[in-house]
Amino acid sequence: MLNSENEIPLSQFGDGIIEFSSEYRPAPGPWSSFVILGEPDTYPDYGDEVTAWASKTKDDADEMIAIAFDTAQYVNNISIYETYNPGAVSAVSVRNKENGSWVPVYSDGYELNLKAESRIMQIDFPTTTFLVDAVKINIASKVIKGWNEIDAVSISGFYEKE
Repeated sequence: MLNSENEIPLSQFGDGIIEFSSEYRPAPGPWSSFVILGEPDTYPDYGDEVTAWASKTKDDADEMIAIAFDTAQYVNNISIYETYNPGAVSAVSVRNKENGSWVPVYSDGYELNLKAESRIMQIDFPTTTFLVDAVKINIASKVIKGWNEIDAVSISGFYEKE
């Protein structure tokens, strides 16, 4: 709930890659880190699609990807568009724009035995007291078998009009 008329609601999709553990093909190619940016282009389809990020190997190592957002904002929701072998998201952190520290907002671990269908994983938490400019997602790739593909990531909350 917004507390003043200066608070403008904002939802946005990632627009830059900060780092990643691996990618199936080099950016900007198919299954690269690059394809996770912007609005979903695989979801709601399910399957091994070139328009979703996939790691270099399917089950050899746990993975991570960190995504930047154009406008720093206060955040209370992250939506992760999982489009192949969902449930592997094990932890999520947001980056404090001021000091660059990563703050955990989800650490419940992976989810076993999910249906073989795409989903939007919604992570709700109390609104941050700092501006967020990035999200880091950890993937339990060794636990959830097969490639664990993500199509897009969005954050929601608000920013303050000056």
